[in-house]
Amino acid sequence: MSTFTWNTTLAFRALGLLQILIFLALAGCTYVDNRDGPSRAPRNAARKAPQKSGIYHVVKKGENLYRIGKAYGIDYITLARTNRIPDARDLRIGRRLFIPGATRRLPVEIITPIKEPVERAPAARTTRAKPPNAPSVKPAPAKTPRASVPRRRSPPARAATPKSPRTTARATRPRSGSRRQPFTWPVRGKITARFDSRHDSLNDGIDIAAPSGTPVRATLPGQVIYSDKLRGYGNLIIVRHRGGYASVYAHNRKNLVRQGQKVTQRQVIAEVGATGRVTTPHLHFEIRRNNVARDPLSYLP
Repeated sequence: MSTFTWNTTLAFRALGLLQILIFLALAGCTYVDNRDGPSRAPRNAARKAPQKSGIYHVVKKGENLYRIGKAYGIDYITLARTNRIPDARDLRIGRRLFIPGATRRLPVEIITPIKEPVERAPAARTTRAKPPNAPSVKPAPAKTPRASVPRRRSPPARAATPKSPRTTARATRPRSGSRRQPFTWPVRGKITARFDSRHDSLNDGIDIAAPSGTPVRATLPGQVIYSDKLRGYGNLIIVRHRGGYASVYAHNRKNLVRQGQKVTQRQVIAEVGATGRVTTPHLHFEIRRNNVARDPLSYLP
């Protein structure tokens, strides 16, 4: 019996040692060495961290990827890829677009103008519509034999012809006066870039070189609707005027007016600088009408 009990005792001890070894093995698998700080928690956090910073912009009426990207300083192609948009023209109102790197929402409809070629299309149609009217006038000479009697009244007709240029001159004066308001130069200097509305190299205004700190004056009286920093443009000011006009002043060293403030013509509103994506001090100046970019040189004296 002693031998049997001895063997059973050894068996139980061996079983106990086996259980202890299994427990220590399991504990070793879950052991974390914290001498150099937590090791596994940062790995999990690092996997979740690579999320891009940015905000969501809700698309409004009249906005497209080009205007939204220009407002936030992002190429519209990159913006389409980021939001997985296969066709840049397929953009619905109310859609949420992720703007990488942006920190706040911007008024796209105020900051970015509409492309000018959109309004040039109707003008081209009117010019095409004029040639068909010309042939319709040609059949009129065929009816001149019937109008042989009024030929005797030609002297009054000749007397009336000199009056027609006067009436046309009077008609053109109000048009020029209503179209061109008395704009003034915001700053004097050399024009380094002219207006260009092409697709590949769009320039919505002109660039005027001037020393840093040169006073920038309002081209017309109006109200400031935007005065803040904008990516690419630096310190930017937009002033709204009567008749649907607005003027833009960018790359300022310092804005001297605030949003909502009313300004007078030739009032100093900023200082020439080199903020934004520029290397030399100059003023980027735009004139818009109904939020369509126009050539400022056709309005300035």
